[in-house]
Amino acid sequence: MYNQVLLGLFACIFYSIANALWVHSARRVRIRKGKCQSPHKYTQKWYLFGVDILIENVKQAEAHRFMEHSQYRYRHCGPTFQSSLLGTTTINTIDPKNLQSIYSLDFQSFGLESLRLPTGGPLMGRGIFTTDGPFWEHSRALVKPIFTRAQIADLETLEHHLKQMMDLIPGDGSSVDILPLLSKLFLDTSTAFLFGESVNSLSSKSTIDAENFLSAFTIAQEGVSKRVRQGKFRISFRDPDFKTATKIIRAFTESYVDKALTLRRLLENKERGVLQNDEGPRRVVFLHKLAQQLDDKTELRDQLLSVFTAGHELTAIVTSHVFFLLSRYPTVWRCLRKEIVLLNGREPTFEQLKSMTYLRWVINETLRLFPLAPTNARQALNDTVLPSGGGPSNTSPVFVPKGALVTTNSYVMHRSKHLYGEDAEEFKPERWEAQRQGWHYLPFGGGPRICPGQQLALAEISYTTVRLMQRYERIESRDDQEWKEMLKMTMCNRNGVKIALFSTKVGS
Repeated sequence: MYNQVLLGLFACIFYSIANALWVHSARRVRIRKGKCQSPHKYTQKWYLFGVDILIENVKQAEAHRFMEHSQYRYRHCGPTFQSSLLGTTTINTIDPKNLQSIYSLDFQSFGLESLRLPTGGPLMGRGIFTTDGPFWEHSRALVKPIFTRAQIADLETLEHHLKQMMDLIPGDGSSVDILPLLSKLFLDTSTAFLFGESVNSLSSKSTIDAENFLSAFTIAQEGVSKRVRQGKFRISFRDPDFKTATKIIRAFTESYVDKALTLRRLLENKERGVLQNDEGPRRVVFLHKLAQQLDDKTELRDQLLSVFTAGHELTAIVTSHVFFLLSRYPTVWRCLRKEIVLLNGREPTFEQLKSMTYLRWVINETLRLFPLAPTNARQALNDTVLPSGGGPSNTSPVFVPKGALVTTNSYVMHRSKHLYGEDAEEFKPERWEAQRQGWHYLPFGGGPRICPGQQLALAEISYTTVRLMQRYERIESRDDQEWKEMLKMTMCNRNGVKIALFSTKVGS
């Protein structure tokens, strides 16, 4: 182990020196251009090697203060600043102009495969969230149309599992942590949509294989998060639990891939006419649609796992944050319930959900304060320029040499007083009456890599919120602790979401 750590350290030192020479050369090019200026430089003890900022990041993440510390850095350095992370020049920015350039206008100059594939590849493989270039374009072309067809969410399936969840929630004001229940709810619905069969974690139908899969997935997510924090030092660490977990996940997923390929062959042989959407409305199954286009078993598995890993917790965490905030802002609960009671207890349609203005404001504001995946990074694939962030005024262009990292943080940007006013830290849905979405609001990313499942997720969050508020008349917070971050591949409340709900039959 000691030799492995030394090997990793020497590799980082060599890379740091080579990178420093490259940056020096690139800086001379920038000076010759005569337009770009350097951004503010974050104070580091060992700037050349950038080991101190890695240690600092790991320390703050383990103390559950990474977002808080990130806010401190940006307050101290401004909306764009430069640092060194293990010898790699890093431009940190929350300037909306720069984000528009990175994610959209200059999209081709930035990639993420070199960052995500080494850390997330052992779990997700090669798919839409881990690759660049032609293979990413291929993956996007496969995935996006399936989500577009599924935008009118399968509300019938969601209602079925939602009733099972509500049966587990006391309506007499007893305390309940709603986060694990929501996690099971959307695990059941997401596996039904993605795999074609629900794991039924909310019912007694859940199998041992499904339980092992869920346990392995938790271990694997934590393992990916560790690999990200370890950076280039990950080669010096061994994680046998992570390796075992990924094997369980892949074996479980491959069993569904085999079923989908078998089904496709049956269809091709015209032995039965399942999944013929032109015969009437039928449930869209992600894996079955993919299997109609792909023959390779490994690619099918990777594409499926890539989408499942990135999205299965999204809806649960956002919905839990909605109820975390509603429990602490009773006025907002009452305002939202006035809109919901107009349905007279009926299950809302997709069109009705889209027309509920205050509900949309509440969800927008929740995503502003608690974006699901707040940190993001890209690597410059060639020499390029960011439009803003340089010089004393932070307004001059910034030269970005090939190989440099550019990191963003939507948690910090969404709470910027410069962008959202003095009340930026407050939960205030009414701000969306005048506030417009733009590059200063990126809960699902932006540009070509924007989350393909965002409309489906928003429909499910909206439906679940409405149905719960139809059943429960009143809500109370049962947790006097402040929100505390838990960073995995996503961001949720480490304390859970402990609330009390009062049924309309029991409520005061």
